[in-house]
Amino acid sequence: MSDEHLNRIETVLAHHEKQIEDLSEMIRSQWHEIDLLKRRLKDAQSKINDLRSGGTDTEPDAPQTVAEIAAAEKPPHY
Repeated sequence: MSDEHLNRIETVLAHHEKQIEDLSEMIRSQWHEIDLLKRRLKDAQSKINDLRSGGTDTEPDAPQTVAEIAAAEKPPHY
């Protein structure tokens, strides 16, 4: 095997190692973002369920109109 051939192989290997490191970092970043979005979605779902169940005698999963939600949550100046 010639030195030139060995140098090309080493260059390609180094390039692949860099690509793997970059992809691994990208995956870590995306998993972090996915976890954050999952927490935000869970919080939003919890708030929606609280709005649906708060102040009414209807079923918790029954949809409410905007007027019903507004009546249940009067602004502080009332």
